[in-house]
Amino acid sequence: MNELVSLAVSLALCTIAGTAVAQDVCPRPTPVAALNQVQTNILALRSSLGPASIDEGCSRLDHDGRFSGIIQFYLFPPASTDAGPAYVLIKSYRTFSKPTQDKVKMSRGGGWHTERSTSAKPDFMSPLQMKDRPFKGSVSQWNEAHMSGAAPEAMSSKLGQPFHAYADVDKTLPSTDPAAFWQTGAFDFSKGQQTNYMIRFPANSSTPIPFEVGYGKDLTEVRLELYSSIDALSEKSYRFVLR
Repeated sequence: MNELVSLAVSLALCTIAGTAVAQDVCPRPTPVAALNQVQTNILALRSSLGPASIDEGCSRLDHDGRFSGIIQFYLFPPASTDAGPAYVLIKSYRTFSKPTQDKVKMSRGGGWHTERSTSAKPDFMSPLQMKDRPFKGSVSQWNEAHMSGAAPEAMSSKLGQPFHAYADVDKTLPSTDPAAFWQTGAFDFSKGQQTNYMIRFPANSSTPIPFEVGYGKDLTEVRLELYSSIDALSEKSYRFVLR
């Protein structure tokens, strides 16, 4: 019996040590004097210590008072001669040290378009921005609504909440393409939360694109997944371990 207890303790210590090593090998973001000094990376953040450039993959962040309420991120679109609109879709998976209430949330920036269903001819309006609005359904209902492609109006109807829209009035850039992007990946929602962002911006803009991820002392990990109409911003993944 003592041997079994000793073995269990040894395995537990190995697990803890392995986790600590995994966290330690994740480098901290690289400090820069100003955001315009971010050269090759497409993602940066700003804390009370100033801006820092982020490499794709895993990064370590510290619970040392440098974040207050949010983690402020910035995306850097590449130089482009295309003057049309563009978008980036972001999924933020946050893991906490205690259970969460809202499992799926929605955030939408400005500049998007939706078609009025009551109009006899195409008539677009700009939907209001939304920030961290809880999805009223379950995680499985969210995934089911995004199982197949549909126009933003139809998809919003499935969700029961007006979330999806077009980045352009020609309806060539719907936020529902690809619909599968919005589905949740392998993730433990017992202590986790997925926030979905829709961000529209001018394709020829050199201005960093800001977005916020909620922060608290009970936050242990953040994972970001990106999809964009701009190839250089698309299909990127970032992971942040907080200690």
